[in-house]
Amino acid sequence: MPSCHDFGFDGTISSGLPPQPIALSSTESPMTSLDQDPERTEESGGLTPEPSSTPGRKRFKGRIAVQGGRPIEILERVEVTYAEPQAPEVDSIAETLGSYQRAAKELLSGKYRELAEVAPAHMRVPCDCWALVCDDGIILRWDKHEGQDKPKVRIGRPEDGPTTISELVPGLSERHVYCPMDVTEFELPADGPKIQFAKVNHVTREQAPIIEAQIGLVVNWGEIVKHPPTAANRPIPLVSVGNELHVDVHGEEFDASTDPRPGTGQEFVLAGRMRLAVGWETIEIYPPFDAGVWRPAVAKDWAELDLLAAAARHNLRQQQLDAIDPRAATRREYANRLKQFRSLLNGPEADLQEFLENNPQLLSPTHLRMWKKVPLGRRVTDFVFKEPNDYVLVEIEAPSRPLFRKDGQQSEELTHAIDQVNDWLRYIQDNPDTVHRELGLEGISPHPVCLIVIGRSETLREADRRKLVTMQGTLPKFRIWTYDDALVSATQSISNLLGSIPETEGAVEIYYRWGRAAVGV
Repeated sequence: MPSCHDFGFDGTISSGLPPQPIALSSTESPMTSLDQDPERTEESGGLTPEPSSTPGRKRFKGRIAVQGGRPIEILERVEVTYAEPQAPEVDSIAETLGSYQRAAKELLSGKYRELAEVAPAHMRVPCDCWALVCDDGIILRWDKHEGQDKPKVRIGRPEDGPTTISELVPGLSERHVYCPMDVTEFELPADGPKIQFAKVNHVTREQAPIIEAQIGLVVNWGEIVKHPPTAANRPIPLVSVGNELHVDVHGEEFDASTDPRPGTGQEFVLAGRMRLAVGWETIEIYPPFDAGVWRPAVAKDWAELDLLAAAARHNLRQQQLDAIDPRAATRREYANRLKQFRSLLNGPEADLQEFLENNPQLLSPTHLRMWKKVPLGRRVTDFVFKEPNDYVLVEIEAPSRPLFRKDGQQSEELTHAIDQVNDWLRYIQDNPDTVHRELGLEGISPHPVCLIVIGRSETLREADRRKLVTMQGTLPKFRIWTYDDALVSATQSISNLLGSIPETEGAVEIYYRWGRAAVGV
């Protein structure tokens, strides 16, 4: 049954944020590089351990700009020297954050390397961290590091302007996070970020908008201020927002040859991820500074717990999605192999041929048993498959070998492959007992299905295609496929067995609600 997959879904998020200048006094510290002495790094909390008066830790005043889709930009910067010592939170926050990022890198390259794909972005990529110490809390903004220098931790206090979480977090988050004191009267600004979904024709690439809506995270900050959380032994964010959204699209799949009637199709869920159009990787809000919490000694445990929490969230979501569609994991594995097959079609032919030889299930997804290199007389098969109703003998030739010559005659390579298959058939017909008992091909008929995989479809002219149709028409159990045909056949067979594999772009998977299939489909 053909499925209607002439479109996909495309999601975009727009911001349109003008530059937001913020004046602040700040301290800047370089992250410790990964090749430093581990003992020294542990003692210094992952940061250069000089006091603030040394070149390792600098103090400055200036102005920064927050602009949509870009890391924070320093507009003005003047180094300053103060007679008075720095506030205690500066060293504590800087050293704790440095140790945290160091610990995250060590854990993801060692003990928890399997979590690299699900870890929060600010833990898996080098980031500059901006920490703004406000009157009622601390805002962390992690920006992906650019340039060859070391990532920096910058601790700042706003000056000459807003000094509270409610006032500063909308600008720092590029209008994606709001912390009003009273949420009952709050509305997202009309010119704020929007999310739009469009239907995309995969042939013409034409887009037709489906839905558009404003997007934003609204936190009841007034309630948090009234009822602050109990103290912990490590920094625990009150708000933590990554720059990726999980998006689930519910729909129905129909036979492409019929008129779709809502309520009669095969229900599915498209589950995917979208990046926000922002310059940050993560935005976090913490309670006001507490010296008993911001300690480098807790950084490793903090990072480890954050990684385990990310793994738990990922596993729960995947479990929920797999519960919708028990065949999803198998389809996912086949989809990955088909994607690899497709990517190799225009690569080195040795890699393509080797891939097909190592993944014979793509030639026969429903086989009950498989044999490699079965000798049938002087000739040896590449594969023999036992399928529910017959055996299939397979000969694989190189993808570069032509099927026809320039004058339209059958190529020597194709003739050789056909002769080899005919020799197999003669041997089976002349030696049935040997084939059944000694080779183990019990019940094989004198005329099993024979498959030759050779060449590429792009080399075939229209006349060549007609000849192939004629050849295979005279021998119903004889198949000649190009490598492209093998990919198409594998995709169709797997789709029929496990559900369609749509040509979706990006991190998107499909899950079918098999128990709610359509009536009459």
